[in-house]
Amino acid sequence: MNLIRRVFRGQRSKVTQAIHSDPEPTVCPYCGALLNVVPVRSRTCPHCKEFIVVRTDRATKEKLLLTEVQARELDGERKKQAARNKALRAAINMGCTADDFQQMEQSLTERLGVALPGDVFWALADQTIREPMLQRDWHRVGVIEWSRARWLYEEGRNHIQHLRESHAADLKARAANSLTGKVRILTNGDAACAECRGNDGTVFSIDSALLEMPLPVEECENGWCQCIWSPVTYDSEALVM
Repeated sequence: MNLIRRVFRGQRSKVTQAIHSDPEPTVCPYCGALLNVVPVRSRTCPHCKEFIVVRTDRATKEKLLLTEVQARELDGERKKQAARNKALRAAINMGCTADDFQQMEQSLTERLGVALPGDVFWALADQTIREPMLQRDWHRVGVIEWSRARWLYEEGRNHIQHLRESHAADLKARAANSLTGKVRILTNGDAACAECRGNDGTVFSIDSALLEMPLPVEECENGWCQCIWSPVTYDSEALVM
């Protein structure tokens, strides 16, 4: 990080040329005074009485002694990087590459002047889903819709419609290879809520499932319904809804 490099240069430049100890001496980020003990927690400088904030360099694991202003700047940079990493992981999970993400990021920056990580993710999702929709690649469509739903869920927004579209795509994919044209609801075992457990084992024809769309369970007490569709292999397995 640029800030971390600036901090190290600033701290080391304040150490007198006569000192060549190993490891390099630790200095206050405010007054440049030598500190006899390397702080492991944030504390007040014994010389200038300013508050030294201690952070850890995630790459080298070295302690960083920062002013409060520097600490806020570093925390802000880390927050932005975490948001970008989250969006990048979500994009990769739906089949995009890091290069795809970077190209979309650059494109949005050129058009809008800024590219927020969430905007990059959604632009990629909108772009990526077009081809599998035209080709009726329902598995791929389902993966992208699931990724959209998960993004909304983690942001505390309504995700049900995109999760429903993911289940619909799953059903359409199963219809092409089903031996019986039937599917069964499977729940998440003991972790399932009462609403979901009530549906466990219920069998639908794929056509009926697409018409009624019982999944996801909107009233799921866990927030994110983990019920899934499972194929029914033999007609004798269960009564069809």
